Amino acid sequence: DNIIFALTSHYMTVIKRVDGSDIKVMKNMFNSSWFGDAKETNNAMMCNQNMEFDEFNFMFNLTSDPMERSNMWDHPEKQDQLNDFVDWAAERYDDEYYHPPLVFADELERDDIYAYFYGNDSFIVPWGCSTLE
Repeated sequence: DNIIFALTSHYMTVIKRVDGSDIKVMKNMFNSSWFGDAKETNNAMMCNQNMEFDEFNFMFNLTSDPMERSNMWDHPEKQDQLNDFVDWAAERYDDEYYHPPLVFADELERDDIYAYFYGNDSFIVPWGCSTLE
């Protein structure tokens, strides 16, 4: 099974089963709980530890590394798997994410939207439907 926690064209947090292992990928995501191989009990470890390391991309094998200690994002031997994973997520985004049919802040289109909205007693309904009277 695959779990998509967050997915946009800019960032993602996804868990996907790959070759019998649960792989977690976080792209452009802040991970306040990641300390690498450092001891979490060290008083010097702050919640924003990965800001110091400038780490915002993560790949973990949750099956063999459930505590997420080893970030495999930059491991050369994992790049094909990572690229496949990112491509899979991009396909999910393209297929399933809502893409508004209008460009935001387009003045002419916005006026039409307001006319439809207020013309239907402040209701917006799905395509092909009309409000009930």
